[in-house]
Amino acid sequence: MKLILHIGTDKTGTTAIQMHVHANREWLLDRGVYVPLTGLGKDNGHSKLLRALDSRDLSELAKELAIAEAHGYDSALLSWEGMSYMSSQEIAKLVNTLRLDNVWLLVYLREQADITQTGYLQEIKTDGSPITIEDFQRGALSPRGIRARMHCYSGTRNYARMLQRWMRVIQPGRVIVREFQRDKLVRGSVVDDFLSALGLSPDHHFCRVEHFSNPSLDVESAILLNTFDNESSGTLCRKTISFSLQSLVDSEGPGTRYFLSPERVSAIRRHYKRSNAAIADIIGTQLSPLFQTSPDCATAETLSSLSARVEMRASKLTALSVIPMLFATKRPHQRPPQGILTTGWGTIADGAWSLGETSLLQFRLPFWMSTRPRGEVAVFLKGRYTKSNSKTQVKINGVDFGWQNLSSFSREIRVPASCLGDNQTLEVELRHEFQEPPPSPVSGMELSALQLRRIGVQFFHPD
Repeated sequence: MKLILHIGTDKTGTTAIQMHVHANREWLLDRGVYVPLTGLGKDNGHSKLLRALDSRDLSELAKELAIAEAHGYDSALLSWEGMSYMSSQEIAKLVNTLRLDNVWLLVYLREQADITQTGYLQEIKTDGSPITIEDFQRGALSPRGIRARMHCYSGTRNYARMLQRWMRVIQPGRVIVREFQRDKLVRGSVVDDFLSALGLSPDHHFCRVEHFSNPSLDVESAILLNTFDNESSGTLCRKTISFSLQSLVDSEGPGTRYFLSPERVSAIRRHYKRSNAAIADIIGTQLSPLFQTSPDCATAETLSSLSARVEMRASKLTALSVIPMLFATKRPHQRPPQGILTTGWGTIADGAWSLGETSLLQFRLPFWMSTRPRGEVAVFLKGRYTKSNSKTQVKINGVDFGWQNLSSFSREIRVPASCLGDNQTLEVELRHEFQEPPPSPVSGMELSALQLRRIGVQFFHPD
């Protein structure tokens, strides 16, 4: 049986491929391609299995592949972009444990000057980086400039060296190299291109997974995160800032996409030219020269020319940050944060008491919750009524969910993710049945019907 290892690399549509593989596993099985269940995730391929390389899990995989071969499957597929970073020892362990001699590689490569920048913007979005956008524009002899220069010539983007490690266990001619550039992909789609590499073509039975938006930050947003990381003087957590910036980029469209000068881009391409040209000889197959039509990824912009747009983005971020962000919790355990109580509330130590006939809550959700239209956001509200009060009319973003008893634990109200407001905002309107004084009236406090004691959110997705 032919084992195909889809090894990435980074920023080449791997998540989209893996989501479609998971959703279309039966479709692939019907066409002779076996997708092992051992270690298979919904949107990360076989990451859990291949990251750990646990001997017991690998033995279980080997048994599963042997059964699949006995049932007549022509090929099997494993996918994880981290395989492109495996050491020679890890590669040997993987291939030798599986005891298969017909192993093929499928790898997508992205032009180095392009991935240097898009990869950095992805890194700064999720984990942060000691290198700043300003460092890339410093002189080559300054300490921080040298560090940025080293990032531009990272050995992880030497694809020839990476493939050399694999060719110690892969026979020549068994490597499929695809160039990740929109006009080079089948029908401009990495999913269709991936199927083509497997010798397949989508039909009306093939399930298209809904659009999953995972935008990179633009340069303006990265500069703001650089400032936050270096100063650490803000009152907001980094995760909140990152999600807020993603929301602004998504709603307004990206600003500046690239930050390297034409001179630096040309230098990067010269640096990798020889190793890229050597790939065909290394893998032992005919291969068209890579990156002959390189993407236009250089910019003449300087930090000073970007300053006005950075300041505009900063002002929008400040305005947006006035609305607190709630993160998903396993249980609605948190007390209502003061910032989400907009009107119609008075507070005491153990919760928020309603004031008057109507009380409003407003908060934002992390950006990713709005990227899957079929998802649902569950809003949990837990309260205590005064005397004989027993129900509350709940409206969320204008949708009336009727009269609810919020004293039952825990009241869950599901809202389609498509109903989220601008920048993933939720406004909850609580209309009270009637008002009576709370058990322990606060001096000067108006009549109250409900004490809101707990609030929380969770995300659900049918896939």
